[in-house]
Amino acid sequence: MNLNALALFFLVGTALLAADDPSLPAATGTERTQNVISAQLSIILSEARETQMKPMQRTIGDITRATHLAEDRLKLLHIAAHGAVDDNIKPMRERLLKDAEARIKGLPPNAVVNVLKGMRDRYGSTSATKQPLWIESVKSLLTSEELAQWQRVVRERNAYRSRAYAELLILHVRKEAGLSPEQTQKMRPLLEKATSDYLPDLSMWSGGDDGDMYSGYLYALILGAPEKEVRAVLTPAQWDKWRASAGEGGEIWSSIQSAHERRLKEESLNP
Repeated sequence: MNLNALALFFLVGTALLAADDPSLPAATGTERTQNVISAQLSIILSEARETQMKPMQRTIGDITRATHLAEDRLKLLHIAAHGAVDDNIKPMRERLLKDAEARIKGLPPNAVVNVLKGMRDRYGSTSATKQPLWIESVKSLLTSEELAQWQRVVRERNAYRSRAYAELLILHVRKEAGLSPEQTQKMRPLLEKATSDYLPDLSMWSGGDDGDMYSGYLYALILGAPEKEVRAVLTPAQWDKWRASAGEGGEIWSSIQSAHERRLKEESLNP
């Protein structure tokens, strides 16, 4: 735990003690509860900010290696990254605050903390690299040649990652559905396409960070293979096992599909 988190936890403890201290009559029950809410939300948002900065730092590292960016421009890029992350978690804060107010209404301060802790993992967000501040900063700080060079590196890395994840899925379904070598070969391009199509939309479940992706959710991409083409290769019994092989990833498949549709719509409007 970093020093900021320790300080914020101290604030929560202080707020709880104050809430139960009869020697502090000036603070009303509502005010003391609000102090607890503010402290706990600060912890949650601090953790979210730290999580989202990890892929941003990796992106800056990629840009630096691809373009040998000068120190002055590198500093500006770091400033833009922090600003983009802050912009990215603003909607998360608003959703948390709105939900928190509804959930803790009428509860004593010492119960509020437990409610808010339970909400900590309920709110994801897209990658901060989608923020206009970050996109415009990159465009303004890099020359056209540097931008093209970095984008080439990103495309190559994404293609490699997609193929690697697809191979994991192939190994998984081959075992779970009992695929023959011939069936496995027919399924390979279907799973490679599903991974290529939907991997960006799955990243939202890891804060936009593919590097921290949970493998259980990765299996959701199995369901991205076209049903008609999959059924043409599998027996009815294998089809049931194929669907079941998605495991807990199947629980979030509809959300991934919705995110996919939104992303395609945004890309069509902002080519």
